[in-house]
Amino acid sequence: MEQFSLVTALCALPLVGALFLLFIRGDERITAMNSRRVALLTSGCAFLASLSVLARFDFNGSAVQFDYIAEWIPVFGTVWHIGVDGVSLLFLPLVSGAVFISVLAAHKTVLSMVREYMFLTLVFESFVLTALCSRNLIQGFVFYESALLPVFVMIAVWGVEKRAYSAFKFCFYNLAGLLALSAVLMYGYSMTGSSDAGVGIQALPEDMQAAFLAGLVFMFSASLPLFPFHVWFVEIRTEASVSTSVLLSGALSGTGLFMFLRSAFLYAPDAMSSFGGYLSAWAVFSAVYAATVSLSRDDIGKTAGYVQLSQAGLLAAGIFVGSQRLLSGALFFYFAQTVSVLLYLSVEAALIRRFSAKELKSCTGLYGVSPALGAAFFAGLLALSAFPPTPSFVGEFLVFAGIFDFSQAAGFFAILSSVLAFAALLPLFPRYVLGNFNPSLAVPADLSGIERIQIGMLALVLAVAALCPGIVMRMADAAARALILNGGAGI
Repeated sequence: MEQFSLVTALCALPLVGALFLLFIRGDERITAMNSRRVALLTSGCAFLASLSVLARFDFNGSAVQFDYIAEWIPVFGTVWHIGVDGVSLLFLPLVSGAVFISVLAAHKTVLSMVREYMFLTLVFESFVLTALCSRNLIQGFVFYESALLPVFVMIAVWGVEKRAYSAFKFCFYNLAGLLALSAVLMYGYSMTGSSDAGVGIQALPEDMQAAFLAGLVFMFSASLPLFPFHVWFVEIRTEASVSTSVLLSGALSGTGLFMFLRSAFLYAPDAMSSFGGYLSAWAVFSAVYAATVSLSRDDIGKTAGYVQLSQAGLLAAGIFVGSQRLLSGALFFYFAQTVSVLLYLSVEAALIRRFSAKELKSCTGLYGVSPALGAAFFAGLLALSAFPPTPSFVGEFLVFAGIFDFSQAAGFFAILSSVLAFAALLPLFPRYVLGNFNPSLAVPADLSGIERIQIGMLALVLAVAALCPGIVMRMADAAARALILNGGAGI
């Protein structure tokens, strides 16, 4: 145990940056400009710190590294315990990178109360990073729940027409899931006398584990989300600002996935084995349903939103089956698809800066007037649709292979959902990129320097993952091995 670790600094850094924002003074323009710079610098440093954790992590070393333990709530016997193991290692760079991309995406899309928006973004980042690094499950739950409040305010204040209604719908579904999570974690604590990730309740009868798993699945299906708890996602995906959508898709959903993995495999491994097949069938149905609905949408935001839901179903199907091989593939798919979604959202943000919602529906021939923007939109479509040879395709293939080993029928419908999602996204390419530009619209500027850097970084990550998948697969294997062999307690 270290008295002070790199992970401690990683969790605290965004909060320090948020507090620094409170002392920025000047007129509205100067305050907004300086707030963006502070948030960009802080989130960038946090992302680099997460990469440093990844680089310094010893895959052959102890289960938990960079850990720090201190007294927290003595009356309940709980301690403050943070550290990194094979499970959290995969999530840290993705979540911190998503926040960094969100700050970049907020440029020229969040124009009012910029300091307040950046403050909430950095507070959110500090909360989710602490949840990911928490070895104490109750501690992780507290910070995960706390991260919902900044997102709620972002949707309610910086959203569009139905922002208040969308914010409360988001709050209702996610708080309902968190209430289920809090109940099962308190139950686990009461049975074991500990909430530390090193102590499980595997000795409980399977019927008790089943009740525990039911609460976890409800939380997971509301936050990922899965049918029928999906109704909030697409609406908020289009009502919230693009930068907030980046936080939802890249950071909050990933943290919810992490909480499920940590809790389910630690506290209810037998129930996961017994009910995984039924849960996987439900997840595949959710994937097919969302992909089918995406075919009837003509808006780039809603179409992409339902495709995301379909791929969330495939991810959940791989996780629910629970075999180490399939879990590795699902986590690889999660990594690749998260980066793909961030790339698509970055391009979507560039389009929203140039066109209103009404203008965007009649936009054609982007490549002819803005070649870089048109090419970026095409790349975003390929990545989001998991078109070969993108890393998302590799991840989908691994998930399909594992599901086929479990059930050929489920494997067939899983592939069907992927085909339908591709059929929904493919027509967007000739519609928006090819042909002649609509003369009734103002010719848009091509990608700016900041936009090129943002989109280029994400494209580079996808290219590296496609050419050298072993880099990501090593992290996915480490996480799967930790979950299967050690109940989520570490490598």
